[in-house]
Amino acid sequence: MSDQESVYDVIIIGGGPAGLAAAIYGSRSRLRTLVIDKNPAAGALNFASRIENYPGIPESITGSELLSRIRRQAEHFGAEIIRDEVVGVNLNASPREIMTKQQVYKGTAIIICSGAMGRSSLIKGETEYIGKGVAYCAECDAPLFADQDVVVTGNPELFQEELPQITGFARHVYLIPVITHGTTFDQNTITDPKIEIMEDYAVIEISGDTLVSGVLVKNKTGDEKMLEASGIFLYLHGRIPVVNFLGNSVATDNDGCIAVNRTDMSMPIDGVYAAGDVTCKNTRQSIFAAAEGSQAAVSSLSYINKKRKSGDK
Repeated sequence: MSDQESVYDVIIIGGGPAGLAAAIYGSRSRLRTLVIDKNPAAGALNFASRIENYPGIPESITGSELLSRIRRQAEHFGAEIIRDEVVGVNLNASPREIMTKQQVYKGTAIIICSGAMGRSSLIKGETEYIGKGVAYCAECDAPLFADQDVVVTGNPELFQEELPQITGFARHVYLIPVITHGTTFDQNTITDPKIEIMEDYAVIEISGDTLVSGVLVKNKTGDEKMLEASGIFLYLHGRIPVVNFLGNSVATDNDGCIAVNRTDMSMPIDGVYAAGDVTCKNTRQSIFAAAEGSQAAVSSLSYINKKRKSGDK
């Protein structure tokens, strides 16, 4: 294989909804497209036990099945999807170089869709019940708990904006604020009769069978109580963008988020784009991530076509 044949038109880092949607648009445009996916089972969407608002899929579906369908569609158009971990990049090289644990891949355009799952669980049972009653986004999951009892706990600055979405569906909400240094909470601002404030309690454990059915809490005197609940919304810590493999090659903000031009998902480096949760948008929904990935691929095609016209290989 010649040096030119070994260069991909587009290399996509990440195999979530953003990365796979980019792969569909790239490969369907006859770009030689490579997706490098660290672990198909590790993304946030894969943990969702029920999705019922994805356009074109009227039946309830798991996140893993939705990803599988998008992946098959990308492969149908010719995208190459490999399982490997990116450990470094050289975005100043021409062509760009993506270093994985296995080898070095070269590409003309790069799309970073590595997601934001770099976080650790803080509560016993949290990891086991992600997508099975443990939720982090009211906009995403509140409808799944219609007419059910739920627990909301975490930083008031994070949960107060989403409370109306949760109470709009839930039957009863146990609200357990976590007050840390620099955090304030005025319970007088909570007027919805569905909300029961438990300010002196902390969540100890999340339990259930297949799905969450109870949340164990403890007050300041050590007394424990089991709350019967079908779900718990956690606002204890944000999701951390997965950008460690980028080193200092890409500028990020204090939260590790990659800044992009939302019009075309471009970054200050020509031919390099980012999409999905790694850009820390306010709305974390798979359909938004897929749209951004698609836009990044369209922008990549435009960038590559301009290079071809100019004779720049």
